Amino acid sequence: MKKHVVGVLGLGSIGMRHARNLLDLNCGVIGFDPDPASRGRLTEAGGLAVAHRQAVIEAVEAVVIATPNASHADDMMAVVGAGRHVFIEKPLAHSDMAIAPLLESASDQGITIFAAFMLRYHPVVERMRILLDRCAIGEVWGLRGVCGSWLPSWRPGQDYRAGYAADPVTGGVIHDIVHEIDLACYLLGSGRVASCVARRSGLLDMASEDVADLVLQHDGGASSNLHLDYLARPAVRQGSISGSLGTLVYDLNARTLRHVDADGAEQECTVAPGAWADDYAAEMKDFLHCLGGLSTPRCDGFEAFQILRTTLQARSMAGLPQ
Repeated sequence: MKKHVVGVLGLGSIGMRHARNLLDLNCGVIGFDPDPASRGRLTEAGGLAVAHRQAVIEAVEAVVIATPNASHADDMMAVVGAGRHVFIEKPLAHSDMAIAPLLESASDQGITIFAAFMLRYHPVVERMRILLDRCAIGEVWGLRGVCGSWLPSWRPGQDYRAGYAADPVTGGVIHDIVHEIDLACYLLGSGRVASCVARRSGLLDMASEDVADLVLQHDGGASSNLHLDYLARPAVRQGSISGSLGTLVYDLNARTLRHVDADGAEQECTVAPGAWADDYAAEMKDFLHCLGGLSTPRCDGFEAFQILRTTLQARSMAGLPQ
């Protein structure tokens, strides 16, 4: 098998996770981050760190974009402009300006845009998708989901108030926990925002919103109620999907799924193996399959763009800065 050489822009926690997964998959990795200490971590892991973004782009066949949210669009423009394939962290951008023509240009050039919505690789989500495709709970009418965790505990030793999450335009829970919006649309179909409220609780001393509640109306008629926050202790990531013949109850942190019928009888109880690290590894392996022509992205650039527009609609409805 051809050894892929992949670039990584942004060598923070998520960028280094992707870099290590690529190294474990026997890829060459060349990375850039403006922080010398971050470049040093890549070197220690076995990759090659360089001093400029363009040096990465010119030396590789594909680029992982794991920079702060505010840089995503500019980085993607540079990578697509050089004819390289793209693996981009969420969100695709923090504005929809110039994104549509950029995606069209990539498509015309045969460039893969792989959006990193990694919940699609969680085995519980994969199982729910199968059950929904089989109409195991009948006609689906609603999803209720909660995702919350205490932001200061995400990256011990770092001041969260200096990170991307604190930015009132490019950060906040709606941009940051967009995985839950993607999950609802992945399972129930594309949709629009029916309502959204968001606020600063005051508990985290930062300018971005740390609590949000959304209602999505999906094209098939079902609706989703999503609660997102940076505050929950202990962390929670769970919910349920209800239909005319039963309910699916999921806990993504515990990696469990229960399927109960309309009478409450348990039809299935699954405890998925592995951990979050395995889901990230599976995602990167699939990206490499896409580079080799063996797969297509579970979420391509056009679908990620629709998720971005949904996110921006939610922020606008909540009165947040764009």
